[in-house]
Parts: sequence; C-alpha cells; structure tokens
Amino acid sequence: MVKPPVRPVDEWDFPNPAELQEQVRRAVAEFAPEADLDAMTVVLNLFRLAGRIQQDVETTVHRPSGLTWAAFRLLITIRHAGPLSPLELARLFSVAQSSISSVVNTLERYGLIVREASPEDGRSVLITLTEAGEAVAAELFRRQNRREREWTRALTRRERETFVRLLLKLLEHRPAPPYELAERLPELEAFARAEASG
Repeated sequence: MVKPPVRPVDEWDFPNPAELQEQVRRAVAEFAPEADLDAMTVVLNLFRLAGRIQQDVETTVHRPSGLTWAAFRLLITIRHAGPLSPLELARLFSVAQSSISSVVNTLERYGLIVREASPEDGRSVLITLTEAGEAVAAELFRRQNRREREWTRALTRRERETFVRLLLKLLEHRPAPPYELAERLPELEAFARAEASG
C-alpha cells in the first residue's frame, strides 16, 4: 500500500476539514483495520470543533476583554448555579482544585467574586459573585453569544435543531465505564516502574 505523503506540521491547519478527516481515516485503516472509522470520525470532528470554537472565543472574546475562557466559565457557572465551593467547581469542570484556585484568586483580585464562609460548614468557603462580577458575566456572555451566532450561521434553523438533538442524544447515551480498565501498555511498564522506585 502506498502511503500518502506526510504533511509538515505547519500545514496541518487544513482549510478543508474533510481533507484532514480523510487523511486520518486512511492512516487509521492502515494501522488498525478493525477500527470503527465512522465512530472515530464523529468523535474526531467533535473534538476538533469544540477545540476550535473554544480557542476562537478565548482569542476573540475573553482575552481581549481581559479574562480567560476558564474565568468566564466560572463566572457563568456561579451566576447560574449560585455560590459554590472550590471543590464543587473543580468537580464540575473536571480539573484539579489548584486550577480552580488560580482562577478564583484572579477573579477575587479583580473584585468579581468573594469568598464567604459556608453556612453549613464553617471550615468551607463558597465563591459568590459581586455586583461587578454579575455585570461582567452578563457582558461576556453577550459578547460570546455574538461569536456563537457567527459560528452557527452556516446552519439553517432546522439543521441547528437537528444538531442539538443529536448532541443531546450522545450526551444522554454516555456509555458505562468498561468492566475492566485497559492494562498499561508493555512499552510503558518499565518507565512506570522506574518512576515509582525513583
């Protein structure tokens, strides 16, 4: 089988997304012929789209406004859910509590949030929006939503409805964890042992 020429890394921002998709499908079919290429293509494109949109709103909306995507998510989450502890925020965002602490510290310095003692547990703190935080969250949402409209302009109303319905179907379907977790790859076993002993 003749391999397609490998593109230099600086050319991997394919102007036509279908071209990268086909190149990946060919490569995967070669080293994993048993792979479900349709499933891979769905997930690959979801990852690519989510990453591209997140990077876009970070660079066109949040950074120019003076914050980050992570700070915006935290502000909007608290505005929607009410005061939350750093631990609850870390669980919601699937990140380490130290990552949340860094964002909270920045937002507190800007006067957008305050830490208050939890009424249920005096040892715990809750993160609450200030008046300025409420205003910033609302304005950042408006700015991001303008960009979201630009991203979804390529779809008709009916296509948007179908897309949302399909995304919800995937989100609701979340497969159960595998009965057994995958074993460590033998090629990585020696490295793991060395790290554990050193």
